[in-house]
Amino acid sequence: MAETKGITVQVGCEYTSCKDCGKYDIRSRVYDCFDWSSLDHIIGYRYGDKKITVSKKGLLQVIQMVNPAQEDRDVVLVDEEMNSYKTDYTDIEGHSER
Repeated sequence: MAETKGITVQVGCEYTSCKDCGKYDIRSRVYDCFDWSSLDHIIGYRYGDKKITVSKKGLLQVIQMVNPAQEDRDVVLVDEEMNSYKTDYTDIEGHSER
């Protein structure tokens, strides 16, 4: 944990808070998670195959920052072209959850 000018930052994208106002700035926290220069970033780079890596746990933490009621779930990255990023309300046996 690091402290600078009244700002507390916990590495791992856990939280950032202002001691003066006690409010959380989610936009800054999400930005820091994806900023290469931040100590809290959840992304990396593999030089061998030139791919950006993303921590699944870190990405889930970002989702939970924006949606606090979100329970722990497995995170799956999908190809946008496949249209498979949209919510599928069908369970594994083919029954709709809606």
